[in-house]
Amino acid sequence: MTPYERLERWLAAHRPQILANLQPPASEAELAGLAESLGVTLPPSFLDLYRWHNGQRDRQQPGPFYGLSFLSIDGVLAEWRNWNEILAADDSTDVHGFCASVAPGVVKELYANRRWIPFSDDGGGNHIGVDLDPGPRGRVGQVINFGRDEDVKYVLGRTVEAFVERIARELEAGNYVLMDPPDGGFETRKPSSSHFLDAASEWFGT
Repeated sequence: MTPYERLERWLAAHRPQILANLQPPASEAELAGLAESLGVTLPPSFLDLYRWHNGQRDRQQPGPFYGLSFLSIDGVLAEWRNWNEILAADDSTDVHGFCASVAPGVVKELYANRRWIPFSDDGGGNHIGVDLDPGPRGRVGQVINFGRDEDVKYVLGRTVEAFVERIARELEAGNYVLMDPPDGGFETRKPSSSHFLDAASEWFGT
């Protein structure tokens, strides 16, 4: 069973409303169009994520990554373009000055990078994305955190599949707290956190 199937099975059992909000798989034409619009070659693991589902319909609802939303292809492009506008407006050393990689040389110490492709967000300018321009000790296709509040970068998975496998493993092990309506999402139990990126900084950031 793939990590995507394992995550889907957990959602069906515990948060069917999140599963119901996911869109059908992206078509190969849509994936090719995304790569062309981004001007990059997308890693197979990233493409497989969108062959599973093309993000979620309503981004205001909790998403499958401990509540963080799963961006549709249109959402990926919109967020990527937003970050390019930020870079174009201020690509000075000042905007990058406070950034760091937990493991030196693995993630470039930048605030934003046009080759960081978001596939998840928290609705507040923070993302999980695939890194197509890693540091000299990093790997193309690694999954990283970045965004408005994410100055310190860390690797959440060597590939998108590895990232989803970690999510599925934590959920299967009982590392979750189900939230009551109207939110209806879920959070991490260990460490106790209402925001996945805060929990992930303890999982991956040391």
